[in-house]
Amino acid sequence: MEYQRDNTRHSLWWISIIAWDGILPLLVATIPITARLLLPKDNLAGPIAIGVVPLAAALIRCMIGERQIRRVCNGELPLLRQAGMAAAIVCLMLFEISVSVFVFTDNEPMAAWCIPFAFYVLYLATISRTLAPRNRTAAIDPSPPMPWDDFP
Repeated sequence: MEYQRDNTRHSLWWISIIAWDGILPLLVATIPITARLLLPKDNLAGPIAIGVVPLAAALIRCMIGERQIRRVCNGELPLLRQAGMAAAIVCLMLFEISVSVFVFTDNEPMAAWCIPFAFYVLYLATISRTLAPRNRTAAIDPSPPMPWDDFP
């Protein structure tokens, strides 16, 4: 029997780009809101939600990003894709920081939300180019063998 590849994965590669880091954005987004609701008068909740949480998320994304680049590049780790991933992570971190600042700031103008929106659009443009499949095989086979997969 001849093996046939599922070509639907190639046409849906953009879904894996949007969710490349799993539920991490949802977790990071809920932390400032939760901190403000649970600790409204705590002076430490704001700085932690604004600074520490996005920085920790960026470090986690670096580890996830390396695996995702290898996935779309057949196990390789090209320098330009690493730079693109770094730029995307910085854009996403700036988005998360600006959203956190607006959550803890009272009476900000509605137009101020254009700032995080712009960071997110820039992030989407950068990550979509960084994680775009190198060729059809990378888009069809979502997890090519990794060098460490041979270890027991």
